[in-house]
Amino acid sequence: MIQLNDISITAGDFQLSKINFTIPTGKYGVLMGR
Repeated sequence: MIQLNDISITAGDFQLSKINFTIPTGKYGVLMGR
């Protein structure tokens, strides 16, 4: 299992904050961007 809590990221004027997510054991997670 991968679990992230209260993650924040800023790229230029773009910002995400207080992000939480869990990827259960045996499952996949995909993060896409450029």
